[in-house]
Amino acid sequence: MIGCKINDPSLISKVIELMSHFTDLVNFEVSSSSLFIHAVDNYKVVLFEFRLLENQAFVFVNQDQTRRIKLPNFEKHYGINLKIFSQVTKGLKSDDSLYIQFPSNDEASDILLHIKKKNPLRKFTYQLSQFEICDNESYEINDFDQQARVEILMNTQNFSQMIQDLHHLNGNRFRLEVEKRDDFVLTLKTWNEFIKASIDISNGEENVSISISEREEEFVNIGNEYPFKILSVISRASKISDQVLFQVCENGPLGILYGLEGGSFQFFVAPFIPNDDSEDVDD
Repeated sequence: MIGCKINDPSLISKVIELMSHFTDLVNFEVSSSSLFIHAVDNYKVVLFEFRLLENQAFVFVNQDQTRRIKLPNFEKHYGINLKIFSQVTKGLKSDDSLYIQFPSNDEASDILLHIKKKNPLRKFTYQLSQFEICDNESYEINDFDQQARVEILMNTQNFSQMIQDLHHLNGNRFRLEVEKRDDFVLTLKTWNEFIKASIDISNGEENVSISISEREEEFVNIGNEYPFKILSVISRASKISDQVLFQVCENGPLGILYGLEGGSFQFFVAPFIPNDDSEDVDD
């Protein structure tokens, strides 16, 4: 068995719960350098990636968890159900203990989760069955940093609050625009059949920082529309990180990056295009 001890169990709990809103079966990649989940939602609208780095967010340990060990280079994949994984890890706190054992052979053996909760003191062992992942398609976004024209850095609580302020309209779409006035201005919009709402934030206001790519010789206003429900779910990651970085492309995916201590949590959300009849994602 390959055993790893997670430094912050609450992080795993929150991230897995959030990802489970988008899909259920994913490949969990375990390598000598990281733990990694890379998947798309059921409607192929949002791609998400979650990575924890070895020696920063987790460590490999021996079976009785008394000694750290260094493993040779390896990479293995395990099919897991996010909804089941979320049920098992729900409510874990930072001072709890989470030790995961992955099968070291190629057989479809169970994944073992050993959880020790401190208050009240309880110990649990869960056996999670592996699932066969039939979707062999590879979803990649090549050279995304080269596509991004605008980067917006803001406090995650601000982003979450803005989404909440607009949520009561029950709009299907969310429009993000960046314009050059006296300075750069970020505008967030949504609407329904009877009412439209927008929020304007100038560069520097509310700790929002807007910058353009060095490749931009002359800035042209940019704006795209995205599914509101997806942005609403993603905004819940305010519990995971203090800051969020948006990377905006011209008629391309919206990159949303949450920095983590010892890892990263990133989304790529496809925009609506003219005459696009994409289905909404069920929240």
